[in-house]
Amino acid sequence: MVGCSDEKDSTVVVDGDFKVTYVQRKSSAMGNPTDGTRFAAGGDLYMRDLASPGSDPVNITGTYTQGQGDVSDPEVSYDGSKILFSMRGPNDSTWNIWEYTIESGNLHRIISDDAAANAGNDVDPVYLPDGRILFSSSRQEKSMQIMSSEGKEPYAYRDEYEREAVIVLHVMDYNGDNIRQISFNQSHDRNPVVLSSGEIMFARWDHVAGRNHFPLFTTNPDGTGMFVLYGAFSSGNSFLHPRELPSDSPYAGKVISSLMPLSGTHEGGALMLVDIDESDNAQTQATAEEIPIGDGISEKGRFNTPYPLWDGTNRVLVSWTPSQPQEVENPLTGETEMEEGPPHYGIYMFDLDKKSMDPIALPPEGYSLTDAVAVMPRPVPNLKSDTIDPASAETTGILNVKSVYDTDSQGLMGDRVLADFETIPKVDGEADIALLKDPAQTTAAERPGRFLRVTKAVPTPPGMSTDIGQGNFEMQQIIGYTEIEPDGSFKIEVPADTPIGVAVVDSEGRAFQTHTNWIQVRPGERRTCNGCHSPRRSSALNTGAEAGQNHPNTVLVAEQGESMAETRTRLDPSHLQLKADMHYADIWTDETAAGRSKDADLRIAYVGNTNATDDLMTLVPADGAINYPDHIQSIWSVSRGVGGADTCVNCHNSLDLMGNLDLSATVSGTGRLESYESLTTGAPVLGADGLPIVEIDDDGDVEIQRHPAAISVGSAAMSSRTSYLIEKIFEQELRADKALETTVSHSPFLTKAEKRLIAEWVDLGAQYYNDPYISGAGDDGLKSISELRRSMSSLSEEGFASSVHQILMDNCQSCHQPSGSTNGETVESRSGSRFVLTGSEEGDYNITVSMVNDVCSPEDSILLVRPTSMETSQLPHPQIADTASNDPNAQKPVLSTTDAAYQAIFDWINTADKSSCSS
Repeated sequence: MVGCSDEKDSTVVVDGDFKVTYVQRKSSAMGNPTDGTRFAAGGDLYMRDLASPGSDPVNITGTYTQGQGDVSDPEVSYDGSKILFSMRGPNDSTWNIWEYTIESGNLHRIISDDAAANAGNDVDPVYLPDGRILFSSSRQEKSMQIMSSEGKEPYAYRDEYEREAVIVLHVMDYNGDNIRQISFNQSHDRNPVVLSSGEIMFARWDHVAGRNHFPLFTTNPDGTGMFVLYGAFSSGNSFLHPRELPSDSPYAGKVISSLMPLSGTHEGGALMLVDIDESDNAQTQATAEEIPIGDGISEKGRFNTPYPLWDGTNRVLVSWTPSQPQEVENPLTGETEMEEGPPHYGIYMFDLDKKSMDPIALPPEGYSLTDAVAVMPRPVPNLKSDTIDPASAETTGILNVKSVYDTDSQGLMGDRVLADFETIPKVDGEADIALLKDPAQTTAAERPGRFLRVTKAVPTPPGMSTDIGQGNFEMQQIIGYTEIEPDGSFKIEVPADTPIGVAVVDSEGRAFQTHTNWIQVRPGERRTCNGCHSPRRSSALNTGAEAGQNHPNTVLVAEQGESMAETRTRLDPSHLQLKADMHYADIWTDETAAGRSKDADLRIAYVGNTNATDDLMTLVPADGAINYPDHIQSIWSVSRGVGGADTCVNCHNSLDLMGNLDLSATVSGTGRLESYESLTTGAPVLGADGLPIVEIDDDGDVEIQRHPAAISVGSAAMSSRTSYLIEKIFEQELRADKALETTVSHSPFLTKAEKRLIAEWVDLGAQYYNDPYISGAGDDGLKSISELRRSMSSLSEEGFASSVHQILMDNCQSCHQPSGSTNGETVESRSGSRFVLTGSEEGDYNITVSMVNDVCSPEDSILLVRPTSMETSQLPHPQIADTASNDPNAQKPVLSTTDAAYQAIFDWINTADKSSCSS
């Protein structure tokens, strides 16, 4: 081989003496991290015989695409003989996985059967060491099976922006048989690659409430051991295109990745070197010049799709675009601004040591070159055999956590979540497990964490954005509860292949934090974590010598290394089962050894409590689904006291009475109950004229002055315990920003079960609905798509693309764009809205349909009502500068009913099927 001496391994390649393959796509195909299957006609796969600008490119796929298809995500086999990639031809309904054999020139689709191939969008394929293929797909194969087993007609659920069908990880045999889903997320799992260990590394759209970013995750090829690898609490938002650096290089143990904001940079960002052995903020930029990791214009350009060479040269193939600023008009202010325009990615060779870069291929005008991969042999990763039997009938797995007080210095169950009257004993700054677990030193009442609430995500149906509610959370349903043992441990059986959430709650059922990560357990998997954040320190708090002791002053005998939950469930396997209610019974205290009596029993149930006056007086939630109109509004309306004198709505029925809280059951302009809007958004502050007081901020946005909302949700730090509503109904100062007012004590008004239910509703995100089906759905034994609260729309996608999409991009997208979090913290979107536009016609169509809530009267749909509303209306909306006025501060609605844009949207809605409209 040219450039190699006799003394060197003949497989080592130097300089540019190797083939390189890459994709050429329209620059409009470069979207946001949130776009999983973006398509733009004009993409193809190319190959050059040399990684050199002097080598001529050969179009590999042009005979199939005919210039009207698109290609993405090439990956080379370990022996360098084949190329795996994703392609969508001009007549294909979905993205499919294809393979190209270099020597023979054979091009074929992996799944030969048309129906099987088009069952979902298949992208991001990679070869597994055992010859199988791993890929990301919207097939949602196992999720669909679970829906069917639960008596539901399967539907392709949408991401947490309600835009695209979710793509998650799947594996299949080399011939396309035996397709199996291995990851279970509510938003996209992207860019999988195989690490040398045999594990899969990928970028996960971690979008739960205010947490909205792409950290790096790992899993085994069978989906077991799913865990966040890096980025949960690190600077930046979206780590995409991760690749492991060679193990025999100075960069061993590091990953190279592009890091970017959630939107606005066309999937371009900084080139990051990440030390994956560290938990957070162990990242440095690979380039000499620093590239912004946020939005705005990057004068130094942006990087995309790095691919390290395994040839001993410490070089990386990268895509890079120079800065592409363009002038745009801010629709809010009417002023001209600069933003990053469409990219112009070319292929470059980047030297990690010298921090220099040389061009290999530059794109034609309007196109970008990305996903460059070296066509050369590389080491085959370690083979990790599957531990999950796909033929097994098991439907559950085990989740075993050593202690909820072990949170890797993040304080997730520490002082920052406690009220003034609560403490966690500490040794050297960490929770003192030995003290907590010893009944001679600590009673149950002195331990803050008493129960664990387990919830499951409800897959979001098509077109259900505004029905869900005001908050950032998606729908969830409660699976059940278990006790947290004195040492903070729990061990439970949970549904397999289901996105699971957990929350530590106090003795009243109020969560300390809102859990903002989805956990998965595969069928039969026994998953053990040191703590609630799986600490990476060398010594966990509740393992080794600490857990190896017999539990002091207790009646249960431990085996070596057991947590208290492990001891209890070994002796009583039935305790693995979750319970419908919170129920604590002291099975630990040895009264003689501890020198005290056992702790008193504690139970809070919806119905059947020892004292019947503690029960719900209203409808009990079914299947753990709490719906505000059915279960919470009825609490405000039920008659209380003598002659109903203590009924909630008797006092709280107007915005200018009793704390500016309206709990009446009237319907607001959103179509939801007025009480819900009042609780979740805060009542408007009224002026002397009885109208809301408005202000215009520095960006020209109209802001309605509001009283603080009574509930606090949207980030991990927020929960029922940070909500003033909960403080008031318990008459207990917890962690709400507002000081507790005790003019009227509300504690006696509600029953224990009612308080529990309200706290659960808040902790689940204060959604309007947590059940996607209309009342009575499934009475025939099948919950069908037609019974969804908002079934699939008859609105034309073609009509949207031709007459509506550009209007939304011109008038709305500057505010309604994805907004992400950094360092694991919440960042509110500028729009404060669930309506998110990214420029992808398919995704923007799906979310726009969800804003059309009345096809019978198009003018009453939120899509038209909001942008035409005035600042004093029931549906306030930011206005834009009135450039035709002589007053520089003059504002006008984004749309007027006389505008051609308004009429175009109206006409599109008016084309919908109106057979269900009353005459």
